Amino acid sequence: FGVPFLNPDINRSEVDCAPCEGGVLLGLRFVKGIGAALAAAIVKEREDGLFDSVGDVVQRTRVKPQAVESLALAGAFDDLEPNRRVALWEAGLYDGTGRGQMRLPFRLDHDVPALEDLTPYQKALAEYGVMGVYPKGHLMEFLRPQLAGVWTTAQVERARDGAMVTVAGWVTTRQHPKGEDGTVFVTVEDEHLYTQLVLWPQVYQQFREVMRNHVIKATGKVSRWDGTANVIVTQVEGIEIPAAMPRGHDWR
Repeated sequence: FGVPFLNPDINRSEVDCAPCEGGVLLGLRFVKGIGAALAAAIVKEREDGLFDSVGDVVQRTRVKPQAVESLALAGAFDDLEPNRRVALWEAGLYDGTGRGQMRLPFRLDHDVPALEDLTPYQKALAEYGVMGVYPKGHLMEFLRPQLAGVWTTAQVERARDGAMVTVAGWVTTRQHPKGEDGTVFVTVEDEHLYTQLVLWPQVYQQFREVMRNHVIKATGKVSRWDGTANVIVTQVEGIEIPAAMPRGHDWR
């Protein structure tokens, strides 16, 4: 709908999502390992002053390492340290003090090594892993260059009835309205729209294992009905990606 979503920001995000700069700033609780209670604690600590470094966040909030890693990979530290590998390294320098221990006001900024930042593709995969979304775009933007001859969902939506197409996308839903022996409906998403794939029982059984992939490429015939374009699938291939994506919604 044209509304931009912004990555969470350790110094600006609230517990929940909030309007920001004409878009939506993601809340801290939506980052893996944070949750509402820890997000609220971070926001409360921020009332004493904005965080000035990744190490400052670790020292003042005592966030566990796994949660700090999630915040870094979600881009929550980007305004403090735009290089996410450096942010992760800096977070490792500062161990949260235990109860009753004094905080030592030392900094090790001059010892930061020259680390190459994550690539945009690596950042996207990491954000899917810790938030379930990639606010700046879509996974398929990175896969598109290797998909010669594959239609986008927007092209499928405009295709004529009966056209043979090959479309690829991230599987968001798998539905078996009449059980596993019935027709299977699968929704795939790319950087444009959604397309519904229709697999007759025998086709689904043939490609059952392939359909477990997070991203698939399907070939079939366009069937237009009630203003929408479905694809009656005859062939399915899995597309390998170097990370786990959020699971699709499987409804019976």
